[in-house]
Amino acid sequence: MKTSTLIIVLVFVCSAHFSFAQDAHEKMEATFSTWTISQVLETLQVKKRYAEEAELQELVDVSYMKFQTTLKQLATDDQTVIDFQLNLFLSDLRKKISSHSQSNNSSYPIQKTMNGPCVNMDFEDGNTNGWDLFVGETDGSVPYSYINSVPAGPGPNHQIFAGGVDPIVGIPTVFPGGNFSVRLGNGATTGARAARMSQSFLVDATNMYFTYNYAVVFESPVGHTLNERPYFTVRVYDENGANITCGEYSVIADAANATDYLSIVVGGETVLYSNWTTVFTNLSAYVGQNVTIEFTSG
Repeated sequence: MKTSTLIIVLVFVCSAHFSFAQDAHEKMEATFSTWTISQVLETLQVKKRYAEEAELQELVDVSYMKFQTTLKQLATDDQTVIDFQLNLFLSDLRKKISSHSQSNNSSYPIQKTMNGPCVNMDFEDGNTNGWDLFVGETDGSVPYSYINSVPAGPGPNHQIFAGGVDPIVGIPTVFPGGNFSVRLGNGATTGARAARMSQSFLVDATNMYFTYNYAVVFESPVGHTLNERPYFTVRVYDENGANITCGEYSVIADAANATDYLSIVVGGETVLYSNWTTVFTNLSAYVGQNVTIEFTSG
């Protein structure tokens, strides 16, 4: 089983008029030494806080995408009209955030238990059940950078599609023969955003021959270094975190890097894309072990 370490940092801010006595400090250490990670998480409500932060980001993304769509439909350079729409967007967003804060309902997804079978691996349930969803950022320090990851719920960065074609390049949004797919990344919001989804499962005779399908559409923006360009990665790794042969894939939105991608120019910017591709990974050597498949876009 893949293991991970969670470090909880408890910061106590003390004024000049207050300090912990040594015996109190020792008692505190003795108390916390008996706590489990789950007890600490529950007490500090860490998961809930991360979920709320992720939900707020999704809320802002949805509102901003609607704002962008409205401006495109208006097709105007009138700054008065633009300012009016901007004020509407900000006012609407403020109301939504206030309503979200008052409702205090978190849609943080329950993570699937290890040592379990594949769950909704092909999204044919019409949702993202069984998958762990995350949002993060890229910092441009290295290719494929991914930082500040927090759990997320279904939304613009993990959106289910039931048909149709991509509005930019015209390829199907669902793999031919399937009923559903998921889009990773919202395709509209700028600002060095990233999204990730993964699922861990126990390999057995029913799933040891693993196949996944992907299609990619991303802008190749001018004035960006290779580290700053959009990317897409796939990892399949074992319980020790080691990559499994033929399971990984990575591509950056750069013509020299994505040599087999097609391209079109939209609004003066180059868009690179690849139609649906099928990848086969033989997991027979990992029967009885947990493996994880992970998709990331940034």
